[in-house]
Amino acid sequence: MVSLSSQFPAAYSAAIDEAILRYNSANLQLHFTRVANDAASDLPVKYSADLGPGVLGQSGGFPSSAGNPAPGFTLVPNVINSTNTNYIGTIMAHEMGHCIGMRHTDYYNRQYSCGGGKSNEGASTVGAILIPGTPSLAEPNSWMLACVGSGVNRPFTANDLTALNYIY
Repeated sequence: MVSLSSQFPAAYSAAIDEAILRYNSANLQLHFTRVANDAASDLPVKYSADLGPGVLGQSGGFPSSAGNPAPGFTLVPNVINSTNTNYIGTIMAHEMGHCIGMRHTDYYNRQYSCGGGKSNEGASTVGAILIPGTPSLAEPNSWMLACVGSGVNRPFTANDLTALNYIY
């Protein structure tokens, strides 16, 4: 169950519905439902004024050892600076991906999607599991690339769907 803090601008309501639709349209064994109350939510979307320079959002982590999703994620509307439903929905789907166990597809070299000055995420042996049928290198349009350009819409690619279907 996903909830959206009331602090967000109106465009975020349509965007969270879009992110949920992307997952539910994939016909996974995992299903997301939007709820109005944060207390009833497994994945609350929290508002922040600042998470650091250029940071659009941040997940609450990865799933627990029991398989429960991470406790939601935080977004920074003044850094996202957009009302584009698909762009915000892409960011939300990305953070939801972390909560359910997905790692950046360019984990080994964030410069792939982020450009110069971004460091790698750490040892490639930590949490990075190659899923059969998916590429071993970053895919240019994956929703799980570390960085996304302003206004970019990244629905799930065929490889993204292969990974999601393998896990869920």
